Amino acid sequence: MNAIFVRSLVLVFLVNLIIKPFYIFGIEVSVQNILGAETYGLFFSLFNFTYLFQIINDMGLQHYNAKV
Repeated sequence: MNAIFVRSLVLVFLVNLIIKPFYIFGIEVSVQNILGAETYGLFFSLFNFTYLFQIINDMGLQHYNAKV
């Protein structure tokens, strides 16, 4: 079981290393150029604001809601 877990962990890590640069230098830069500085700034601010709710959700509320 540990060998399968380690193999899966390495696979996820390698796929992450391949996908992240493509996203950052390909998709993210294209979105910034298309939207412009002001609109992208608003988008990024709202996007980060939603992470606050994700942090609150991860403080055990998700587990509590799943039990109820």
